[in-house]
Amino acid sequence: HNKYTNAYIALMAAVEESKQNGTATSNAKNVKRPNILITGTPGVGKTSLVSALCEETDFHLVDVNEIIKTQQFHEGTDKDRDCLIVDEDKLMDYVEESIINDGKNGGHIFDTHLCGGFDGAWFDLVIVLRCSNTQLFDRLKERKYSSKKIQENVEAEIMQIIYDEALETFDKKIVIQLQNDTSEQQESNIEQIKQWMAQFIHNQQNDDDSKTNNKSQKVNSKQ
Repeated sequence: HNKYTNAYIALMAAVEESKQNGTATSNAKNVKRPNILITGTPGVGKTSLVSALCEETDFHLVDVNEIIKTQQFHEGTDKDRDCLIVDEDKLMDYVEESIINDGKNGGHIFDTHLCGGFDGAWFDLVIVLRCSNTQLFDRLKERKYSSKKIQENVEAEIMQIIYDEALETFDKKIVIQLQNDTSEQQESNIEQIKQWMAQFIHNQQNDDDSKTNNKSQKVNSKQ
């Protein structure tokens, strides 16, 4: 566990230090951080995982449901299904302008059960959290969902609707499933994601360094 966490901390410290110092010698300050989408059926544990992950990594948490409510990107409630009728066009325009293109070079983690409306190019990793039917049933019951709403969500999980939607929307190579039934699994998932983040940032730094070396070689060859 710790070696992944330490690798991540070391990388982020290097990024932060070069920002503070404004050092031109290091590319760490310009290094792209990944944008990650964490999705899944309501009740699979997205919010608790994303909150913990953002707290541990200092990434920016994007609560899509909160945006829909505060920006009023909906047309009221679907009484039959007991959920908001989302205006996806307005939502996606807002996400693109205010979050994806915010000039911060990535570092966002999205928490949402929506999946299909996003642009496939916005994310570097898409994680579909999964949960056993009995566990999901109990969690939704605790949330005081109606029997109909519980049944609808449990069926959606059994039929892996959100996973299939993710595979249709994004490059299959960046879509992974993680089982998230217990707190131990959640902890293990967080470590796995942090390991992936550290590797992503490390690869970005290497790419940037090799581009810089290529440029300086070109300059030298001109002299």
